[in-house]
Amino acid sequence: VSHCLYDWAHTYLDRLFYRQQYRELRANLRASVSRATPDQDIRDRLQTVLETLCRSLEVSRGLIVLRERQDLVVMANWRVDLRGRTIAADALATDESVLMSLQSPTPGLGDTSTALTTGVALIVPLHVGGEHIGAIVLGERSSGGRYTEDDLELLEDLAYTVAGMVQTVRLQERSVEQINSLLTEVQKREQELQRRMQEVLAAEARPPVLEGVTEREAIALVEDALRRLY
Repeated sequence: VSHCLYDWAHTYLDRLFYRQQYRELRANLRASVSRATPDQDIRDRLQTVLETLCRSLEVSRGLIVLRERQDLVVMANWRVDLRGRTIAADALATDESVLMSLQSPTPGLGDTSTALTTGVALIVPLHVGGEHIGAIVLGERSSGGRYTEDDLELLEDLAYTVAGMVQTVRLQERSVEQINSLLTEVQKREQELQRRMQEVLAAEARPPVLEGVTEREAIALVEDALRRLY
């Protein structure tokens, strides 16, 4: 009985301790996202989040990729120099988190899986409104252990937060583009209006001319009209 109680207490305390760690890590990751300044590049934001995640979970290598047109582009990397590289979208297209075999390379990644040496251990997709916009790709853990259920829960929560951040940044960029386009259009219309006003003012500055009458005859007609004004 004492051994059973000891094992139960040990398991409970371990679980309570690790749960607290995960709560703190989740809070730190969310803070990393929220602390990003509006003018900070999205690559720098994702790099900060990825570094915090990999250090905390002791991940050997990692990537965050986002969809750009038809391919996925590496936006952030950890201990692997692949930033800016493109990956076939089908290689990481998944609806749910996927644990991969550490010995087999991930098909479609090409040089990327070679850079990860032992392949990809975990793929966590990023979705916005049912659309696949990217993924968090992690290699094996430095300790050699597998990812636990708590790890997956943490990563899925992080994926939701990161996807929301990416969507917000992209909406802001589109809004800025639309505002710049509207400002350009307004400036063009303002320049056209100024040109027309200058033409009107120039026309008013010119003396009136009676067609078919010389200037001397026009002056005589005006003087005669003034004399007969009554």
